Formats: sequence, structure tokens, C-alpha cells
Amino acid sequence: GGVVLHYLVRLRPFAGLHRQLQGGEFDVPDRLFDSVPRTWDQCSKSSPTEVKELTPEWYSDPSFLRNNNRFQLGTSVNGKEVGDVVLPPWANNSPEKFIEINRQALESKICSQ
Repeated sequence: GGVVLHYLVRLRPFAGLHRQLQGGEFDVPDRLFDSVPRTWDQCSKSSPTEVKELTPEWYSDPSFLRNNNRFQLGTSVNGKEVGDVVLPPWANNSPEKFIEINRQALESKICSQ
């Protein structure tokens, strides 16, 4: 359940469940999911034991990447306000394009072998 709340913190009812888990507040901003490239680096390079299963939203629902509810997620130690999720350059800052390419990759022959 924690991984689902980690990725879906910008959506209801997950934001409320996340706050319940954290004593009524959002977690420390630097621990919130805020960047696909940073999460990828953590899982694949800097911290290979940091393994998180992707939720179906990664292939179907771009809204989990936007802070459309305008939740106050805080400011990181480097002074950046946590809001929408930072996407990889190939997504051109478009959650829709990110989801479309993820879905195409998932449905490709290499993934079904």
C-alpha cells in the first residue's frame, strides 16, 4: 500500500490516506515522489535495493503526474516547491505523452517475450 500512496499522492483519496499514514501531514517534501528521472536513477543506479512496482496509472492516467488539486506538498531543501512531477526530456513536459509512450513500450513485442 505504501508504494501506491507514494506514487498517487496527488490524487484523492490517496492524498488523504498518505496524510493519515504520516500523522496528518504530507511526508517531508524531499521524500515525496516528484521526479521520474530521479526515481529512475534511484531505482536503477544509486540505490538498486530501492525497488518500487509501478501502478497501472503509469500506463493509463496522466493525472497522477499533476498536482491538479493544488495540494501544499512543501518545499525541498534545495528551495524547489513540490508540485507537478518532473518528467523525462522525451516526454516534452507532457504527462499525456509520457503515458502514451509508457503504454506503447508495455504493449511492445519486447515486453511480451
